Amino acid sequence: MTSLKTLILLSFLFWALPIKAVEPPSSNSNPYVDLYLQRVHESKAQLKKAEAVLELEWIKYDIGKNLFARGVMPREEFKSREANVHIAEAFVFEKKASIGAAEALYKLAITRTEVGQDMPICN
Repeated sequence: MTSLKTLILLSFLFWALPIKAVEPPSSNSNPYVDLYLQRVHESKAQLKKAEAVLELEWIKYDIGKNLFARGVMPREEFKSREANVHIAEAFVFEKKASIGAAEALYKLAITRTEVGQDMPICN
């Protein structure tokens, strides 16, 4: 029963994750720098969400493992839960990589604007 309570709690937390506000631009800040700083914050928020999904999938997998061992859950359902864990792990990995890319663009924007060059907007 504890696993079910944890699952319900994590489900609620997943949907109620707070999104941190982006720091307001300073008076001497550049719009390019602000844009890339915002992207860094967005990437970090997406990583937190992906980590919460991964934790939830692990809980579902553990519950499924117990049910499958007792013969209550079909093999296909159990394998589906196992696959969902791997998908969630890949999603977390992808979000970690996107943070690195966002931080690199942010640093590039700072460097380019410090020497007076424009920073092209990259997707």
